[in-house]
Amino acid sequence: MRQERAWVAVLACGMLTVAGSARSSDELSPQARSRAEQLAAKGNYRAAIEEYRRAVGETPNNAVLQNRLGVCYQMTGNLGAALKAYERALKLNPGYAEVYNNVGTVQHSRRKYRKAVDAYRKALESKPSMATAHKNLGAAYLALGELDLGITAFQEALRLDPTAFDSGKGEAVGVSGLNPGLQHFMLAKIHARNGDAEAALACLKRAQDAGFRDIGKAAGDPDFKGLVQDARFVTLTR
Repeated sequence: MRQERAWVAVLACGMLTVAGSARSSDELSPQARSRAEQLAAKGNYRAAIEEYRRAVGETPNNAVLQNRLGVCYQMTGNLGAALKAYERALKLNPGYAEVYNNVGTVQHSRRKYRKAVDAYRKALESKPSMATAHKNLGAAYLALGELDLGITAFQEALRLDPTAFDSGKGEAVGVSGLNPGLQHFMLAKIHARNGDAEAALACLKRAQDAGFRDIGKAAGDPDFKGLVQDARFVTLTR
């Protein structure tokens, strides 16, 4: 499990997930794990791909290996190869929530947001408590312009993991196509609804810094009614 956590921390895009069951992880070749994981930890994904391909050749029925191979392909921008690896993983383990999540990130990167939504929903059918999938689902809804659904998904991600959007975890990088300013603005609405003025103001400032142009609309948004007398809110939205 230590190696699984290390892999999650290694990924430059925190929207991807590599975790698998402890049993599947134990079945991996220790030598293959060590070489491939060390290479991935250094960001040398192309070399890690070669190691995982060798490992897959030795144990082709290992869904965890297929998923990790897919992640490495995705990190090098080879989305087609990544998707094929994820599909192989799902054939081996149809309930592999993390793989459905990763399929969603591929579709999101391709701007196929409806397919991304479908993949994230499948991930959540298998693992409803997966905060990353809820966050990704929200990002896909925002990309589709379905803002209320995006807010709902973000809110659930925060309920499950209050630190889900912390940049220190590497998960705030976002998937391709997501407007970071819009994301922060939606988070501000959630915090304002929940009565957390400080968090709401911090997110509004991040939205402003990210170039969000409609921040002035917050002044007339009922979600922010508890902040209209706050001088900091007035300064941000004027």
